[in-house]
Amino acid sequence: MNDDDDAPPLQQPRYLTRSQKRLQGSISTDALMSMLELSRPNLDAKKLATRKFPLEFLCEFANAVMDEDTGEMLEYRHLVKRPKYRDTWSKAFGKEIGRLAQGQKGVVEGTNALFFIPRSEVPPERGRDI
Repeated sequence: MNDDDDAPPLQQPRYLTRSQKRLQGSISTDALMSMLELSRPNLDAKKLATRKFPLEFLCEFANAVMDEDTGEMLEYRHLVKRPKYRDTWSKAFGKEIGRLAQGQKGVVEGTNALFFIPRSEVPPERGRDI
């Protein structure tokens, strides 16, 4: 009798092959699959293999959160209007802006990816972009 006889069947070496392991999805994989089901984009195997997705699908995937109670897809503007999500998402947005800018002392370190300038320093030709 060897040690393999005591192990549960799926833990024995003959079962521990790549083809036998069940792949567990990450949260982002699960979210992607949910968005694929909800939006039903016209994707075939070739498009999926190249990982080129329609812009509409990417916008939905990147900008929406599913409400756990209603199943409704919520964007940031909806989240900050609902008391259940307002505090969490307002703080998260502030931290993200702080991270992209010069940071917030004791909260998040900045990456200097963006800088805020006074409105008076905006070039006249870019005024319509504000």
